[in-house]
Amino acid sequence: PSTREQLSEYDAIIAFDADWSSIPDIAVKAMEEWVAEQAGGFVMVAGTVEMPKWIARSASGSRAQNLRSLSPVILDARGSSLLAGGRIESAAAWPLQLTADGRQTDFLWVSDDPESSMETWQAFDGVFGFYSAYQLKPGAKALALFGDPTTAIDGQLPIYMASQFYGAGRVVFLGGGEMWRMRRLGDAYFDRFYTKLVRWVSQGRLLLDSDRG
Repeated sequence: PSTREQLSEYDAIIAFDADWSSIPDIAVKAMEEWVAEQAGGFVMVAGTVEMPKWIARSASGSRAQNLRSLSPVILDARGSSLLAGGRIESAAAWPLQLTADGRQTDFLWVSDDPESSMETWQAFDGVFGFYSAYQLKPGAKALALFGDPTTAIDGQLPIYMASQFYGAGRVVFLGGGEMWRMRRLGDAYFDRFYTKLVRWVSQGRLLLDSDRG
């Protein structure tokens, strides 16, 4: 959708490694305004194909500024062409470490209560890839970290999940699209994760359109 009127038909956008360079500036600007002013929910999923390209080419320009503003983590364009997108692949899976904020975030409760959810996350083998994001925006929260201690910089592990309020809306950053690996524990955990994530980022939008007090 390229206008806020068209976007008003939606509650959330999940961008899996989107090719933002092929999306017009006017559409990205409309999306930014829809999140900020119409309480839209936005999930930015880092990927290995398109994200390194647009990150490397987006040092300036309104489209890049809007996307970087929406992201709860700092998207750094510095580095060699190989690491321009900050993407790193590990030879082994590493578990995700939920932060204190993550343990209190209900979309990460993938079972019936917080305690059993933590047990599920501890049983999860983890993911292989991550985006090398180490810095949060002011007001943003880190929800989960990539667990390989050798990837830490100055004691800080890579941020794999982060969230922020953006105006009236909510934004979540995922450091990769590997949450399907939760299906090893059972399809229900994967289904609950994405269902609850979409509801969580859409919460402001749903309340905005609610006729209940």
